[in-house]
Amino acid sequence: MTYFQKKQKPVLAIISNPIYCGAIFIHAFHDQPECTLEGQYETLISEALFYKVQDIIMVVGNLK
Repeated sequence: MTYFQKKQKPVLAIISNPIYCGAIFIHAFHDQPECTLEGQYETLISEALFYKVQDIIMVVGNLK
């Protein structure tokens, strides 16, 4: 793994976190399924921008 690849992972984790567009992901617990809830706070980015970035990440990841 190169230096750049090591530095890229924390950034990828941050920009892949849906909390920045107002969504809170809840993992499955016991018999409850996983779900995504809408946060009760002002978002940092729009949901459209968040998903646009996720699409770019998927395309770049498939190029490797």
